[in-house]
Amino acid sequence: GDKVVRATMGSLFHLPIVADVSAAEVAAFAEAADCQLLATALDALAKPHFAVDFRRGSLIAFGNEGNGVSEALLRAAAKVYIPMYGRAESLNVGVSSAVVLYEAVRQRRFA
Repeated sequence: GDKVVRATMGSLFHLPIVADVSAAEVAAFAEAADCQLLATALDALAKPHFAVDFRRGSLIAFGNEGNGVSEALLRAAAKVYIPMYGRAESLNVGVSSAVVLYEAVRQRRFA
């Protein structure tokens, strides 16, 4: 609602938002835009987020704690995870997004 809009501090009006797209449409868009398609997942094939090359264009799907990323999108994407230390089992989607996106910024600006 209105709290979400306020929390964006106006950013909401400067970013393109797309809703109700299928995994196939997302994958096709990523390919057409020459972007790697990534999805966060706890999976044996997933790479740690700091081992992914974010210097190239990337489309990243983040799932919520309860449901995660859809199976269809996981099949189309390369999987990435945030290594956890201590006893925490998971991070909420906002924190996960911040961690992964900051690594992308670090690689692009500071590495």
